[in-house]
Amino acid sequence: MHSIRRIWQWIARRRIALLSSALRGAAYATGTGLVGLAFYVIQQKLGSPDAPAGH
Repeated sequence: MHSIRRIWQWIARRRIALLSSALRGAAYATGTGLVGLAFYVIQQKLGSPDAPAGH
């Protein structure tokens, strides 16, 4: 029981840092996803050199 309380105290003391890290990670993931999606759309618009003929 004491160890659970210590864990919650540790989380409470570091809440801002943990939230900041989570937000930063979400922002990086979103940015990476958007860049990947943009490159996919560009590739589809220009036509992939690896695409089969007539496609």
